[in-house]
Amino acid sequence: MKGKKPKDFLPVEISNEIEKNYTKCVQTKKVIEYEEKLFLKGKETWWLTRLIPLINEEEKVYRVIGASININDYKAVIEELNLKNILMEGIFQIIPTPIFLKDKNLNFENCNEAFEDLFDIKKEALKKIKDNSIFDNKIKEIIDEKEKELKMDIKPLEFEIESDEKSLIFKIIPIRIDNEMNGYVCSVIDISEQKKYQRLLERLAIKDELTGLYNRRGLSDFIEREWKNAIRQKQPISILMIDVDNFKSYNDNYGHVAGDKCLKSIAETMLKNTFRPSDIVARVGGEEFIVILPNTNFQGGLIVAERIRQGIFNLQIFHINSNFGVITVSIGLSTSVPGKFEKYEELIEDADKNLYIAKAKGKNRVEGYYYP
Repeated sequence: MKGKKPKDFLPVEISNEIEKNYTKCVQTKKVIEYEEKLFLKGKETWWLTRLIPLINEEEKVYRVIGASININDYKAVIEELNLKNILMEGIFQIIPTPIFLKDKNLNFENCNEAFEDLFDIKKEALKKIKDNSIFDNKIKEIIDEKEKELKMDIKPLEFEIESDEKSLIFKIIPIRIDNEMNGYVCSVIDISEQKKYQRLLERLAIKDELTGLYNRRGLSDFIEREWKNAIRQKQPISILMIDVDNFKSYNDNYGHVAGDKCLKSIAETMLKNTFRPSDIVARVGGEEFIVILPNTNFQGGLIVAERIRQGIFNLQIFHINSNFGVITVSIGLSTSVPGKFEKYEELIEDADKNLYIAKAKGKNRVEGYYYP
């Protein structure tokens, strides 16, 4: 090789590249390192070449030392890794679960198509965002807090967020390579539909299917809370027990479809005549209803009861077996400040007694009593 130039034993394009790198090394007086592909004996080979300039006292390059090593094995490993990365990226993109990646400083690095679809953003735009502003304010606020926790204590996190638009489960997993933080893999599961059905089931569990009023279970939760409030605040509470007069004969004469329609109309009338959000109307039996009126004295309870009675009478639902010719209700009212009765069930029982008094006195009337 001594005394020969690259063009004497290498193809022109390769020798030209080598001479260009040697010239660059001499001119810049810096080490030059580059990869080159050579075909030797008909086979493709890869080489890593390093050129080191030797500089004399006059700051001139008087010689260049060059060394080349075969990097075929290295290139094969890199190619295999690239293929694996392409494969992993393909898998990453087709996974149906929304996933996004953050670097060790919690900046967005990548996301899959499912994430793009869920949050209506492309990964190119995502990479430019330096905070969590792609999420709505409520989600952003919670994720910001969780990321503060991660900075204090690096460990996997899983948490649920309910915003105005979505119900989501986030899972954040720290990724360590050689025991050093490398970033975070984050998944998002959209459970909005499941939550919607869960709320529906919860509502059905406490609501009467026919009328939409609270059922016994819903009533129990409500009255327990209001009774405790009345004790704590020493405020009166009024209870109305309501029964549709002669309803069995109405069902027998006009059929269950007409009976159901009648009960719906009665329920709507009750709701229209209980104005406050704190008042609750419940259906506790076939044609039996109860109204809870928190912070309502006897006079107030009497006004509401009479308003309901009159409203139902004004519906003018024809009933041949009624003494009044139409559907009517009888109402028992009981009012007390908790103390007279130890349990709210006792006040309900008292209202129920007054209901039967109203029935005995001819129906379509309100009977009640106040316990100071």
